Amino acid sequence: MADRSATDGVLLELLARLMEPTLVVDVRHGVRFASASLRTLLGLGDDLPRCERLFALAPVGLAEGCSCCWDGFEVYARRGEPALVPLRRADAGIQASLAQLEVVEVAGAPLFLHLRLHPLDPPDPSRLGLFRAIRAALPEREEFRRWVRSFFEANGSNRLTWLDVEARDDALALAVRAGLTAIGEVVPFDLRPDAGRPRLLRVVPARKDGRLEVAVLESRAGAIDPESVRTLWAAVWVTAEAEPEATRPVPATVRLASLTAREREVLDLVARGLTDVQIGAVLGASPHTVRNHIRHIMEKCGVHRRVQLATIGR
Repeated sequence: MADRSATDGVLLELLARLMEPTLVVDVRHGVRFASASLRTLLGLGDDLPRCERLFALAPVGLAEGCSCCWDGFEVYARRGEPALVPLRRADAGIQASLAQLEVVEVAGAPLFLHLRLHPLDPPDPSRLGLFRAIRAALPEREEFRRWVRSFFEANGSNRLTWLDVEARDDALALAVRAGLTAIGEVVPFDLRPDAGRPRLLRVVPARKDGRLEVAVLESRAGAIDPESVRTLWAAVWVTAEAEPEATRPVPATVRLASLTAREREVLDLVARGLTDVQIGAVLGASPHTVRNHIRHIMEKCGVHRRVQLATIGR
């Protein structure tokens, strides 16, 4: 009976994997299996293409002379980290996906590459609305960039930097431009220009109104979730848009939507008139941590004085 249960468990796990978007590539770069959900997503027929045709952009800069999908993705698989993958649909469009990879070995030799794909929807309209409202209050592009950086650092264990690839002529800048040329439209994709880096780079480019904006998101926790990618995607889109013609006030509800749960707690206590020491005692945090929270809240809300912050909190 125990053996039957174990077999049922294996079958259920196999069925679950076949139902989600899944891809198996052999060592010769041929696509050996694509789940029904992936075929539907990409509009694939019975004749499966080679991986170079299916992936709009293979990871670049991973090793000298390395350009094929197997060699690139194997690095992600060895590190146990997901990769941002632009997949090419049958209609020539691009589907951004976050892929978890593993190498399947037989008799100690790698024979297959298994990709479990998490398709990424475009940025959420409400998140785009939030960033556009903040951008209207911070029309200078560099000022808005700083706000986006503080937003991500305050809302998770992510570090955000901006790359001015149009002003650079190094390998990374060339790789970004080559990637955008290969994809033909703007979607997030990964680059790993330096094999010695401890973490992969998530590069999210956007070109609007003739301007190229590229953000790099690094996770201190070692993994980046799909929602973080979609949120950054929205922020980069808005950064690349033309500067607002006129500044308009950002509604308090929009400002508050950008705060984390802990920041809302701090804001509530500021509105009650508590000092940093008193807030720290309530939350079990040091005054230094409280001051950092208040600084992030001020940056997000676009104010510079504590009394203004208290007014927003009330």
